[in-house]
Amino acid sequence: MAEAIMYPIAKARAEELTYQMGMRAEPNFAGKLVRLIGEPICFALGAMVGEQNWQGLWGSTEAQD
Repeated sequence: MAEAIMYPIAKARAEELTYQMGMRAEPNFAGKLVRLIGEPICFALGAMVGEQNWQGLWGSTEAQD
């Protein structure tokens, strides 16, 4: 269900990014909308969250013992 919701959004954004990079002839207006609304929201959320320690996710279990 999450894929059915997110796939069209991600595809539209990717198509707009390829237009911005000059690799696509036509803009994607849904992708432009996603970028204009979604990117500032993601930036604001990222600015509110403090620095995280992700070593537990990427380190081996042997190193934690």
